[in-house]
Amino acid sequence: MQAGIDPARAPARSPRSNRTVVLWIITAGALLLAGFVGTHLFQTLATYRWQKTECTILSSRITDYRGDNRKAYMLEVRYEYNVGGKTFQSTSYNDTHGLAGSPQNWNDYSDAARALERYPAGSRAVCFVHPSDPTRTALARADIWVHLFMLGLTFMLWLMLKVFYVPGKPPTPECPAIPIIRPKANPRLKEANQSAFVALITLPMGLFIGWWCIAKPLADSRKARGWVETPCTILSSELRSSHTRFGPTYSPNILFAYEFGGREFRANKFEFSDDLETKAAGVQRTLAKYPVAQKTVCFVNPADPTDAVLDRGFKLSFSLTILVPLFMIFAGTMFLGIAVALRLGVAVPAWLLGHAKLEPAAPLPHHTTQAEAGPVTLRAKTASKARMLASAAGMVICFGFVGYMLWDTARDWRQTGELEFSILNLFYTCLAGVFGLAALTEWWKFFSPQPALHLNQPTLALGSEIDLAWTISGNVTRLRDVTFSLEGREEVIRNEEEMTAVGRQQKLVTLKQIFHNQPLAVPTEEETLRSGTVRVQLPTGLMPTFDGHRNKIIWSVAVRGDVRYGSKMDHEFRLRVLPMEA
Repeated sequence: MQAGIDPARAPARSPRSNRTVVLWIITAGALLLAGFVGTHLFQTLATYRWQKTECTILSSRITDYRGDNRKAYMLEVRYEYNVGGKTFQSTSYNDTHGLAGSPQNWNDYSDAARALERYPAGSRAVCFVHPSDPTRTALARADIWVHLFMLGLTFMLWLMLKVFYVPGKPPTPECPAIPIIRPKANPRLKEANQSAFVALITLPMGLFIGWWCIAKPLADSRKARGWVETPCTILSSELRSSHTRFGPTYSPNILFAYEFGGREFRANKFEFSDDLETKAAGVQRTLAKYPVAQKTVCFVNPADPTDAVLDRGFKLSFSLTILVPLFMIFAGTMFLGIAVALRLGVAVPAWLLGHAKLEPAAPLPHHTTQAEAGPVTLRAKTASKARMLASAAGMVICFGFVGYMLWDTARDWRQTGELEFSILNLFYTCLAGVFGLAALTEWWKFFSPQPALHLNQPTLALGSEIDLAWTISGNVTRLRDVTFSLEGREEVIRNEEEMTAVGRQQKLVTLKQIFHNQPLAVPTEEETLRSGTVRVQLPTGLMPTFDGHRNKIIWSVAVRGDVRYGSKMDHEFRLRVLPMEA
């Protein structure tokens, strides 16, 4: 081949591999995490062997609990029990040695009210007593399924790190560094398995989080349409805040009282979606609608009067609880589609796989000596109405989001006199702005001058002469330094290694080298640049078009130039060049 690229050459590889070290580090981290969760699991399982004992509830009430920079509602309960002829009293609701014990304080007042209904003063209940320490008791035991779920998640995390970040085995004479691709082997089987593995993790997690954050509140909102509208009185209206590593979050805490079935109840559920605001001004606007002592209406569940809500509607917002599950579902669906496409042999864009494009070999019929007849028109890929519409839609969505965030920030600034923003909101806005600019650039390309080539026949032969006609649509006065050239290029796809943080990793790369560059005599004046014809003499003694598995010979006409108020014009029109006629 003319380009002189050696497809069999591979970079030298050190005989020492970090495979064992990285595997041990990942395994040690997984074992530490599993040991931490397993220890708490055994402590939780121990409570299931505690002795069941009848007890009497002496007193129970709901009190305010302030901790972890938040306000919640706690169940204070005191009960009496008898062990070995001795009477003991305790206020322990659960055993705190477990990783996920039964909660004793709740953000939702209705949850605390339901716990109070289970343990009213003067009632008989069952408590669990430690067999060797009668002073250690619990009214409720922790759920072991949370611990089992975390153990399974730890194993899946270890497996994912092992698949993606552990280097391959070092090469040996029996197993060379560059694998031999057999004709019947599927070179994308590993990519298909990896994509399926990622989809197996992200898609179920995205669906679960999406169900909890989106589907469940939506279903509760639709179910609440049959709840009873009941008058209520606002008892307190407070701003609830909590601090995270991404900044503070805020939510309304509106406690209201209502009567249902001749009894008085209290609740503080404002809406079904537990969406946290990153700016206090938005929550303060909500609190202003529900001042203390105001008479309003709430909606009560007739099957459970402790369950009530002020606003039974459903609202979507650009928050982390909404964007994360949607992103995970989108990523999981995309990886699942990639895995299925690779299994079925469907072509997948190389940028989705993270390496060079590797297609099945499809060599041209080199025995053909006569060029096919019939005119053909080659158009630029950017001149597509579908791309323009997709770019316009992306531009409207991204800039619309940026405009909404700026308008919301300005509204909060006028209301409070302070400029509030969080790291997450700033990240969302900047990310949407970047995507919006990319969509604008792609959309603006449609209005740039677009070249098109016209050939008398779809296939050409080396050594022949052709009349190449061109037309350029759009405003050609924006073009500068336009050039036409006939190019021949060789491409070789091969395995190369790179050193990463976890050792040497192999990837497919494409090496390109131009072996023929023939400028074409095209006039550059504005009057003649819009359309014209040039006679092209194809060279002899070179390779024709070839489309192999890892080796390609590509012939094309390159049209390049500068565009005022736009990106550079760089189009490649590929030609089908046959061997020289006999």
